[in-house]
Amino acid sequence: MQEELKQLRQDTRWDGIGLVVLFALLLVLVSVGFARFSPVYWIWLMPLMGWVQYYIVISGHEAVHKTLCPSKSINEGIGVIGQAMIGVNFTAYRLQHIDHHRAPTHDTDPDAHIYMGIMRQRPGIKRFLWLTFGTFIEILIKIRQKGVEGYGTKRDIKQEIQSAMRRDSLLVILCQLGWMLLGWSLLGLGQYWPETILVTLSDLSTMGILLKTGIELVCSYAIFWTIPLFCITVFLNRCRILIEHGLALAMVSEQNDFNGPRIPTVEVHPTMLERWVFAPFNFNYHGSHHTYMTVPFYHLPALNQLMKKRFPNRDNPVGFLEFEGGYLQALWTVVNHPYQAM
Repeated sequence: MQEELKQLRQDTRWDGIGLVVLFALLLVLVSVGFARFSPVYWIWLMPLMGWVQYYIVISGHEAVHKTLCPSKSINEGIGVIGQAMIGVNFTAYRLQHIDHHRAPTHDTDPDAHIYMGIMRQRPGIKRFLWLTFGTFIEILIKIRQKGVEGYGTKRDIKQEIQSAMRRDSLLVILCQLGWMLLGWSLLGLGQYWPETILVTLSDLSTMGILLKTGIELVCSYAIFWTIPLFCITVFLNRCRILIEHGLALAMVSEQNDFNGPRIPTVEVHPTMLERWVFAPFNFNYHGSHHTYMTVPFYHLPALNQLMKKRFPNRDNPVGFLEFEGGYLQALWTVVNHPYQAM
């Protein structure tokens, strides 16, 4: 198997750039939609924007592992800029994510607050509510872990890494200001002010103009960027992580002969629609990715077949797990599973 793994790692392609270009075009189209359509249509443009942002998030994961494309400079450039677009300090994210892969227990896993927090709840409606409304708690944690502050890891950080984190923090701020100005120019919220309020603001002279502009900037930024990001992108990511690790914990609890890692993960077999919604860059092969994280995403289906062949039994040494259903079935299963973390 080592020779096959070597071949998979060395066979590098540009598949990731095609996906990046596709969703860059979708980002442009959605932005044009906000400019062209009336507010009644924004209600469906916002989830679409959140879905595009989710793909930007996952492209950053591939850049973190340096598997987005063969060019190191392009890989890093897309990672840094793409993650700054969605408010993430790329360098801090890389440190935090590698810590996630290395973590021997849930206590040291920086992502455990997501899946363990949900799995500690009573199965059923309470777990579902925690999954849904816990999104807002997760947003605050993510801002601290991977936002402007960029506390991505507890380990000592080299000086050059600290410099890169400061650079990424500045890019995050600049990108968010850019989205605020772009949203303001595209949405044109000024035309929707009631006449009576406009008269009142005009009486305030310069202060009124500044107040009006400030409100429009904040509201445009929320509608165009932050509401889709916080309510759609983060929730999709949260559901995916719960399945990858929460469902794996539930499955392991039913096996007396499990020999894998303390933080197990699982392969999912989605429908085509579920794959497009939840699993860009072959993310459904997450068990294979965690076992051999340097294999590029476009080779994960082949790696999955190797894993099945090499580790066919339940007591396999790498803890290879598979769930035969798709994401929606997996989500239903993990929300209602009787397993409850302590």
